Amino acid sequence: MTCEQARMLIDPYLDGELSVALRRDFDTHLGGCPDCQSQVAMARRLGSELAVGNSARALLDVPLPAPLAEQVRAGVHRKRRVGLLGWLLPGVQPSWGRALVNLATVLVLALVAVGGIFWLDG
Repeated sequence: MTCEQARMLIDPYLDGELSVALRRDFDTHLGGCPDCQSQVAMARRLGSELAVGNSARALLDVPLPAPLAEQVRAGVHRKRRVGLLGWLLPGVQPSWGRALVNLATVLVLALVAVGGIFWLDG
């Protein structure tokens, strides 16, 4: 049995769903493969934490794979580069086109309001 085959069988193994022959093959592979032993231990720990109801804590204890962690870090750094307006208004990530449209809308509404006031007075 290869590691790839064994990893696909971890959940059925832990749930007791494997046939006797497949379980024996899995156990044989597991006995000589530290990587798969680690995967089974992590899945077992996650399953027990979820069963107890500590799902948030269990998910925090599971390490992210290195490529995924790097993608998350890169995404966070990309979000931080917002520019001057983002520095003045934290949490706002404007696009300049949308900001200009909003500014033009406010100016038109202000002109209509001021014009309406003068029209009613006149």
